[in-house]
Amino acid sequence: MTDVASAVEFEAEGLLDGLEGQQRSERVALLSYLLADGVSLDELKRRSAEGTVMFLPAEMVIGGRERYTAGQVVERSGSDLDFLLAARRAMGLPIPAPDETAYVQADIDALQLAHVAKAAGIEEEEILGLMRTLGRGLSQAAEAMRGIVLRLVLEPGVSEHDLARRYADAASQLSPMVGPLIGNLLTLSGPNATQGLDIKKGFVTYVLANGHRLGGRKIQ
Repeated sequence: MTDVASAVEFEAEGLLDGLEGQQRSERVALLSYLLADGVSLDELKRRSAEGTVMFLPAEMVIGGRERYTAGQVVERSGSDLDFLLAARRAMGLPIPAPDETAYVQADIDALQLAHVAKAAGIEEEEILGLMRTLGRGLSQAAEAMRGIVLRLVLEPGVSEHDLARRYADAASQLSPMVGPLIGNLLTLSGPNATQGLDIKKGFVTYVLANGHRLGGRKIQ
């Protein structure tokens, strides 16, 4: 498929199933924009099936346009494929196809942070357990923040393509607030959360919390 695809080509890939009239035209415009901006067909198909294709522009603005395969993430992070997949499952994230360029720099950074935790003596299962806990809480927070941003940009008559771009602009402006907010919440909960924990476990909690990604962007 070329960078400039037609509705017929998108339809042949199943990307327009169930869409008619204006909804179909708006989806074609959004898919064409994303394809021309470097999003792979595999990712478009996966995200369309998940119902999250509209949020891709925001993720690209916040997390960067560079995409990697699982093998490239493993090579650049110095980790291994089994841990990458285990970490994705622990965080409740989808597993892309082996050759799909769906990973971002944040995935590489997260594995490197996990390597630091392992070097400090933290067991792999402990790291994955913390990822599961953080994943549950932060996924709920991400959904809540997504709803807030949508409320700010949604208005009658706006097309799906324009809405996606407005959402991306608003998300990029609000994302710098997320890190300090989460950091403050961790600090406030720290005295109760760390009772009975040794220094190493407290350290890995800090590493994983501050290395977590929301929308594909490293939280500073």
